[in-house]
Amino acid sequence: MKHTLFVVVLWLQSVSAFAQEKSSEYLEVEGKRLDQGRQRDSNSQTESLSGETLRQYGAHSLADAISQASGVNTQTFCANCGAKRITIDGLRGEHTTILIDGFPMHSTISAFYGVDAIPVVGLSGVEVKRGAGQALLAPEAIGGVLNLLTVNPKEKKLKVFSEYGSHGSQQASVLASSEKLVLTAQQGKLESWDIDNNGIGESPFRKTQSYSLKLNENLGDNRLSLRHSDANLLIIGGNTEQFRPTSFTRIQAQPTDFLDRDVTKKYLGDLGRITDVIELHRKETALSLQRELSKDSELELKLSQVSQNQNANYSHGYDYRNNDRIHFAELAYQKSLGDHVLTAVLESRSQRMQSKSDALYIERLEPLTPDSLRFQSQALGLRDAWIINDHWSIDSAIRVDRLHIDWTDLNFQLDETIAAPRINIKYLWDDHISSQLSYGVGYRPPLTLFESEHGSNHDGFLVRIDRLERAQSWVYSLSANYPDWFLSGTAHHTLLENMAYAFDRVPKGLPIVFQNSDQLYGITTFDVFTGGRLWEQLNLQAGYEHFFYPGDYASKLPSAAIEQRLLLDLDWTAARWDVGLQLVWIGARDLGRYGYGQHYKVYDLDVASANFGEVSEQKNQNAPAFWFGNARARLKITENYSVSLRANNLFNFTQTAYGDSPTTWHYHLNHAHFDNFHTWGPLMGREYFWGVEGSW
Repeated sequence: MKHTLFVVVLWLQSVSAFAQEKSSEYLEVEGKRLDQGRQRDSNSQTESLSGETLRQYGAHSLADAISQASGVNTQTFCANCGAKRITIDGLRGEHTTILIDGFPMHSTISAFYGVDAIPVVGLSGVEVKRGAGQALLAPEAIGGVLNLLTVNPKEKKLKVFSEYGSHGSQQASVLASSEKLVLTAQQGKLESWDIDNNGIGESPFRKTQSYSLKLNENLGDNRLSLRHSDANLLIIGGNTEQFRPTSFTRIQAQPTDFLDRDVTKKYLGDLGRITDVIELHRKETALSLQRELSKDSELELKLSQVSQNQNANYSHGYDYRNNDRIHFAELAYQKSLGDHVLTAVLESRSQRMQSKSDALYIERLEPLTPDSLRFQSQALGLRDAWIINDHWSIDSAIRVDRLHIDWTDLNFQLDETIAAPRINIKYLWDDHISSQLSYGVGYRPPLTLFESEHGSNHDGFLVRIDRLERAQSWVYSLSANYPDWFLSGTAHHTLLENMAYAFDRVPKGLPIVFQNSDQLYGITTFDVFTGGRLWEQLNLQAGYEHFFYPGDYASKLPSAAIEQRLLLDLDWTAARWDVGLQLVWIGARDLGRYGYGQHYKVYDLDVASANFGEVSEQKNQNAPAFWFGNARARLKITENYSVSLRANNLFNFTQTAYGDSPTTWHYHLNHAHFDNFHTWGPLMGREYFWGVEGSW
């Protein structure tokens, strides 16, 4: 991959004709949900969210925006560092495959903070494929796939947007394009929130900067596409003064740093002891070359390279840095044969992550072994999209992957070959009613170690992972679509085996063991969505989702997952106005199922106390049901200018205002340490925004 450009030049010189722009693996979208930027794939029930839909409530990043999709949730499981996972159908965030224009450019490691570094200004839309069966040729995809579609240059256009919030939030973006080139840039800032005014933020300060360039060139009947992006992310969590320590703290927060030794009360200690600082720099380059071989066959070459650098100092008393590089190459051949469209894919992907830490790997009395790794995958994929008749269609695929993982310093390797068959069967009852059944096998190489457990007092790592994670996924859906209303119901069931997790031996002073579970976990989701045009300018959409998790599976999740969710989306457009209201209800949960029983408010280390070494006042173990709402209004003043007003968290509900902040003493049977991951509800309060947009 180091010589990618030279290979491309030689390939270009050898080609006398190139391919016309072809459809990707994802089939043409038909039909709309209420004309609100939500669409369904004609063959695989894919939900598509337009770029305008993603941006309409002021999202700064993909992580902020994507929860609008059915079955998808963004979980914040660390209020200090702001780490997030995007989940599909109740599976872990690691089980979500993130593609960009069909390129696998995110890994489990890079997605830990990288989802906050994906700007929405450069996205024309996102395709959501729930379950391995609907993923077809996409890699891994135990939970499903998010395919991010970047903006293509089509015409001369300039769009500028700026927005300010009452709590100090800021956002500015620009999109400039010609017929061949598009440039996007975005800058944003979110201030920290300290609802209870105890000096510890429940949501961190976050600053993002990014730009991207995309070139599409037609050479005769052929097409070249080249994209490059650069993104920076800064997170400062814990303290609310944007204090940045020059190095990691060598002393963690102590009970005496808090009033009455209570983590929910005033913080009195050194700011460095509660501060997390994460800096991220990410660069992506992707190239696609398409060549038409005949009127019914074509060839496509894809090449990409990603580099992500992380530099972090954590309040747990250490630093951690890593460089994660991913190289990808794919050659795809597609041919139409009557009612069949056949696709064959050869794919190669390599990843190398190198980690460094002064505190853990050098200065520690017994230095830990780095979790650096190398990963390689070679795959062959075959797909057949078959339209049998006016009622039946079958889309089937199989991937065969040869995977190699080498934890270079831990002296542990894993080699495995896996075949992943997938199939979608669709039946059209008539012009409006359809049903679909899909089945597929997903898999995941469990790569991340340290970052997935960075809240623990580390005594090292042992790797006993000897199997890939595997899953079988079944999805059945029945939908009715009419010009002015729709109704759909879906059942998802995933059977997960060999789930990798960290076995906590911290109380014994022993290393954490990363190992496979021997249990089978059945995760089930039911949802129903409906909507209609109430009258010419008013659209309403509503949906209800119910997620079922086995008890032992729930206890291994990083945070309390959503179990019930009700979504209401109202949109009114008239003349120069565009007004929207979004309401979300989250059902009550038993937090004890998710391991929150070890969270306490008070920790006593006073040697003169009769309660020395004990914790008390357990944190709330029952999360209440609550409503969350956003509102927006945009007025087009002239042909080129518009102004907007928004409000996030209309009801101003936060878990801290409810009396249950995310700060906690995390108890490990023989000791406790400060953490900020008792999360289950909104962490940011109500904020009002005003913005202005110009478009030419």
